[in-house]
Amino acid sequence: MEEEPRFKPSETEKRRCLTCSNRPEKKKRPRASGPALHRCCCCCCCHRRRRRRRCGQESQKQNKLGSVLQRAFYGSSGKVTLFEQRNFTGRRLELSSDCTRLSDKNFPERCNSVQVESGAWVGYEHENFRGRQYLWDMSDRGEYNCYDKWCAQADHVSSVRAVKQDNNPARAQLYERAGFSGKKIEVQDDVPNLMSRHSLNRVASIRVLGGAWVVYQEPNYRGPHYILEKKDYNNFSDWGSQHNTVGSMRRVRFN
Repeated sequence: MEEEPRFKPSETEKRRCLTCSNRPEKKKRPRASGPALHRCCCCCCCHRRRRRRRCGQESQKQNKLGSVLQRAFYGSSGKVTLFEQRNFTGRRLELSSDCTRLSDKNFPERCNSVQVESGAWVGYEHENFRGRQYLWDMSDRGEYNCYDKWCAQADHVSSVRAVKQDNNPARAQLYERAGFSGKKIEVQDDVPNLMSRHSLNRVASIRVLGGAWVVYQEPNYRGPHYILEKKDYNNFSDWGSQHNTVGSMRRVRFN
């Protein structure tokens, strides 16, 4: 016994499909105003696909707009590649977000060269962002072919994180004493020798008002260094140092 079709048009509904001139097999509900539209099954499927496609395109536009706004307000993390051997050889690890333990990524805690594709990054001697800090930014095109380039004494790196980008003009206030007291100077550009330019080499507190900075214990951007993001550092221990000596400082370069 043959099964009756699910939809059987009446005599008055047997008009031509408005889209392809086929006999209608499915009726679309009438709009608030205007006559009822009749479409065959094929045209109904095409109509639904077009609607889904339009919705998908609108969703993609909204996602792109959201990502652009997020980069504008918060900055993007970027991308960095770590290499086990010098001159960008050996085992490699690509990162686009913070990593508290490189061993979790099956990467040895030996890093001899780094290539920064975008953003700025800081490597740490120990896990969970502890120990000596090593800055990798877009200076010198972001290429570091050996660990000497980032002022390290060994090739040991255990954790990596992205430096937070601030879109405000670079600006920092340095204070001779803790708690933002004593002699005060303000810098807005790189300072290769803090003592010769500002007669100050003892800095106990820093207030970063814009951008991101790196302070070095020695002049000409040498020696142990520490990355300072937009915040108040009440004491030199707040940026990880054990001394209040600052010989030079410069802006972190994100591009």
